Amino acid sequence: MQFYDHQTRSLRVILGGTIAIVGIVWGALHATPELHGALTMRSSPSEMTYEALVEKGITDNSFVRLVDVKMDNVYVYPSEQTDTKKTSGVKVVSTPQILSAANQQLSRFKTLTGRVTYQTGPGFEVDLANRINHVAHRLGGNLDLHVPSETHNPKGLYVVEPMRSRNLGVAKYSFAASLIAVVLGLAICGSGSPSLLCCIVFPLFAIVSLVGLPLRYGRGSTFTHVLYAALGMGLILLAYDLMITEGQFGVIGGDPSASVFGFAAGSIGIAAIFGVVCNIVARRREFAPGG
Repeated sequence: MQFYDHQTRSLRVILGGTIAIVGIVWGALHATPELHGALTMRSSPSEMTYEALVEKGITDNSFVRLVDVKMDNVYVYPSEQTDTKKTSGVKVVSTPQILSAANQQLSRFKTLTGRVTYQTGPGFEVDLANRINHVAHRLGGNLDLHVPSETHNPKGLYVVEPMRSRNLGVAKYSFAASLIAVVLGLAICGSGSPSLLCCIVFPLFAIVSLVGLPLRYGRGSTFTHVLYAALGMGLILLAYDLMITEGQFGVIGGDPSASVFGFAAGSIGIAAIFGVVCNIVARRREFAPGG
């Protein structure tokens, strides 16, 4: 019976760690940038010409319908321009699926509709890698993430991601699901106890589970509750600073990479407070009459 209970605790570490990792990766690399982009879009696109976009830029709506344009390779030009060897100020996100969607739009509607962002330097992948390298160096590590130089854009371009409608509802649900996955995953992982085999096969999950040790199995004094709640609130305030103040989350021209770190800090902070609440509820049930 004792072996079975210990095995169950190890399974909680593995299950919770897996859920948390999936949630934080999905939330950081997909849900957060998608929600940021969706919040900068209105429900209907602003119609404009190529010249208007290049000269005036994006105003208060990143959902744009470009009219009288054509595409050569990944670059967009006015339909009347014959020499496509000239430098273009607009390009389409260069993945096969997105390029196919752009070509279909141009062939069917003679327009290109989608979310437009302006890149004056490194793209999202480069900026995110640079931030990770900076954090690693500050912690005394030597992590040098390499991103292909093709994503670097020193001159600045308007980048179009073709789409026919704004998916704000989907983006909100995806963001909420990622946040819940991280919080519940960390709570489940922290409630378990890794076996020796678990420590060998899943060392990261085993280390993460140690964070929940002071609140595990009925432990947790008032001081511990206050400490964890304070750490959680600190991380939430850091998340606010990264996402809202620095990252300008949901604002045109905001920094998605800062919002990604804000999502990670905020979700871990909420998990810390959630762990305190769970510990208090469990202790009350344990010491309640007839409990």
